[in-house]
Amino acid sequence: MSSSNTGPFLRPETPGVEVTRDVEIVARDGVRLSVDIYHPADWAQTNYPALLAVSGYQKALAGLPVTASFPFRETGPIEWYVRRGYVYVLADARGTGHSGGEWDFLGPEEQTDLYDMIEWIAAQSWCTGKVGMIGQSYFGMIQWLAALQKPPHLTCIAPYDALVDNYRDNVFHGGIPCTFAASWDLVLRANHVWGPDSDRGLRFRTSPLEAMLRHPTDDDFWRARAAYPRLGEIDIPVLSVGNWGKNSLHTRGNVVGYEQVRGVRRLRMEAGARPPSLNVAKALLDFDSVEFHEEILAPWYDYWLRGVDNGVLDTAPVSVHVSGADEHQEFEQWPPAAARDRSLYLAAGTGSPAYSLNDGALVPVASETGSTSYSYPDPGWHLGTATVTSLGVPNPVARILTFSTPPLPEDVTSIGAGRLEIYLSSDQLDTNVIVRVCDESSRPQDLHPELATPFTIVSRGWLRASHRALDPVRSTEERPYHTHSDPRPLEPGRVYRLDVELMPMAHLFKAGHRIRLDIANGDSPVTEAIFAHYYAPQAGTDTIHHDHEHQSRLVLPVLGDTDD
Repeated sequence: MSSSNTGPFLRPETPGVEVTRDVEIVARDGVRLSVDIYHPADWAQTNYPALLAVSGYQKALAGLPVTASFPFRETGPIEWYVRRGYVYVLADARGTGHSGGEWDFLGPEEQTDLYDMIEWIAAQSWCTGKVGMIGQSYFGMIQWLAALQKPPHLTCIAPYDALVDNYRDNVFHGGIPCTFAASWDLVLRANHVWGPDSDRGLRFRTSPLEAMLRHPTDDDFWRARAAYPRLGEIDIPVLSVGNWGKNSLHTRGNVVGYEQVRGVRRLRMEAGARPPSLNVAKALLDFDSVEFHEEILAPWYDYWLRGVDNGVLDTAPVSVHVSGADEHQEFEQWPPAAARDRSLYLAAGTGSPAYSLNDGALVPVASETGSTSYSYPDPGWHLGTATVTSLGVPNPVARILTFSTPPLPEDVTSIGAGRLEIYLSSDQLDTNVIVRVCDESSRPQDLHPELATPFTIVSRGWLRASHRALDPVRSTEERPYHTHSDPRPLEPGRVYRLDVELMPMAHLFKAGHRIRLDIANGDSPVTEAIFAHYYAPQAGTDTIHHDHEHQSRLVLPVLGDTDD
């Protein structure tokens, strides 16, 4: 045990809060795990419940400011919790920071380490024996894995911004490689090579980029690191808190996690950012806000860990921010019982005005005939699938396919999980389907003709056509679940039905707006920011069929609605 400072990024001193650094916990295989313990000054005279935060981001960086420049600063307000009556334990995952061993991308040893840490903490004289977990993103998704270890003294978790399946939620969306894996890899590696623990060297057995390249299907590597298949085994209290703006990474995990755990549970979904490029920063800043913790997370911990009778279980089980309406709504279940499927069928459009390749339509009744084709890569694509206009401003819609409703005659509230059933043929052996569901507002009369009509992205979906096989056990009517284990090439010219899972949503489409579906075989950082997708070497033509025998349709969960 050492109280010496480690690195230049120490947190500011706070009255009544002390830090004992580099305490060692010996894992079951003998690897020494390093933790910093933030605690009240009088912890030798009394005992406290503990909050455990674990990541691969190095506790030596915990003093960096919380800013978009450092998206890994996801601990929340440490000293605030200590002053509230907790001991906060900040741990380096094995193979990172000051901990021994090798980092293996959330591998089995890292998971059992969580059990060992929790039980070590509970056994300390300063601990009441009650341990919760705290943190965002890595700190959050690891909470699902900890709960699956079933350490006896893990009392509750509150995963914020927390995926449950690295293959589907993070590295491969619908089987399509997401470039975020490479940027995440760079952050992990570079901070270790050039950060305050650089003298310890790089000790990664498997990094995100290596895992993506070596494991393109959902094989044993990914299954060993996924909480999703076993979420039903979690029976401790769970507060799952997500952010609609992170639907290219964590949103699905927070919703699915809530759906499948079996203990006392609550779901809270927070607003995304406007503009969407700030979503990562907004989620980070929200989590560092004392007001956020005071309202949402601290009451959960206080009830389960400190025994405070604060009525936290008297609230509705589900509270979600509904964008468009810009308000929170509460429900007794997810998805809401009042949500019903509404089908919007893809159809040919008028072709005028030409604000996309096709200006297709979404209609309530399937067309008798019709198909829409496009070739790729389009020569007008400059930033991924976005064009750069003569104004120097990107347009992400001009050279892709769109299908839109007429202006809505009344408000439409969609809350739940949507899906796209699309009939597609290609002259290639494989292709990607990347879609966005958008809320398109009225087009300003003075808007330059090269610019896209203002829109908000409500949901996304992805599917590589060769990964079209569904798991008949895990698929439901609302959510297709693909195996991603045995890719099958396409037969050029043959029509295939593809079922595309759409990310959960909660949005009010206002009267006068349009519901728009965007489709291409690629995307752009203009709309996806750091979550765009790798565009593999490909050149060809795809055709979407929308006729009587091939009823391609967008299905949205609409409150108070009925399907056709």
